[in-house]
Amino acid sequence: MKFLAIVLVVACVCSSEKCNKVYKSESCSFGIITSPRFPLPYPNGTICTYEFIANGSERIQLNFIEFSLNYSDNYECYYSDTIEIFMFINNKYRPVQILCGSRLPGLIMSYGEKMKIEFRGINGGNSIGFKMEFKFLRNYGIKTGQQIGDKCDFHYNSSISRSGTFTSPNYPGIYPMNIICNYFFYGYDDERVLINFTYFDVEGVYPCDEEVSSDSVEFSNYKSRDRLFKFYCGRLIKSFNVTSDGKFFRVTFRSNTVMDGTGFSANYYFLKPKTQRVILNFEPVSTAVKVFVNFQIFLIFFVYVFK
Repeated sequence: MKFLAIVLVVACVCSSEKCNKVYKSESCSFGIITSPRFPLPYPNGTICTYEFIANGSERIQLNFIEFSLNYSDNYECYYSDTIEIFMFINNKYRPVQILCGSRLPGLIMSYGEKMKIEFRGINGGNSIGFKMEFKFLRNYGIKTGQQIGDKCDFHYNSSISRSGTFTSPNYPGIYPMNIICNYFFYGYDDERVLINFTYFDVEGVYPCDEEVSSDSVEFSNYKSRDRLFKFYCGRLIKSFNVTSDGKFFRVTFRSNTVMDGTGFSANYYFLKPKTQRVILNFEPVSTAVKVFVNFQIFLIFFVYVFK
């Protein structure tokens, strides 16, 4: 006898009348929240609080779809209607970000299992407020690779795909503080791993380690520390490549509790020829040169995959 397994995903859609609410992942995995009366202007004197409680290692991700709050040009957000983001840090909610105006915010991810937002629409005027999607995520917003357990560890195997992409958590939004993510690449015996970073914004200063309170990206030919590679941080204008010495390669991203950035986006390739480690200079380059470099990578990949 065969049984058909059905997985139910519970979604929540918040009514615009419900201004103060607590959302728990055990009762809903994602949903939509709008300001009161949306898409009509919200009433003056509106104050709403929304709290999100995840389960275990889950993180909460907020994605604003529409955003228009009454804004005063003076003193930035001080005299404007606002949405304030609170993160649960050391058993207490602490304010970390204030949103105002009509510029659409980027993706926002919680630092842990709890997050709260407070909407203050004191002088609404003709502003329509906001429409926001929330999700409880186990994959930290990393959409590729095979996640191992509940940790921020992801495997990429040549037997599954010879090329692909990977990113920092919550990319292209700001990455969460105090997190460690490992990306493990497994090739065949005659392959090397080429990593091509197309975007890189990791807060920190040289030498990018804990002594200077820096976030960092680490490379290694082993699961342990590889002294041949230095730590990387900062904002790099030019794309750059890193190549493994063998069939295995590890990339580790670390953030602390001091500063944050928008992280990185990278391509990976499993190549058959033995290539030397290449790290391109970080000086600004023209778009034409970037296109040429990326085209060269594509040619190498094409030739050795389809030869």
